[in-house]
Amino acid sequence: MMYVLLVFLTLWLLVEMVYCYRKISRTDEQPQDTTTDYLAIPSENKENAGPAVTE
Repeated sequence: MMYVLLVFLTLWLLVEMVYCYRKISRTDEQPQDTTTDYLAIPSENKENAGPAVTE
């Protein structure tokens, strides 16, 4: 019984490793431009950005 459990757990671990590797590699392929969308200044606000800062 112990050998059967050992083989089963080893196979389960290998399946989990392959699943997680594929999931991680899929998320790395997707573009991550969403953070730059929040940081970018819209073009209509570039002209009227506010008063100039002087020292």
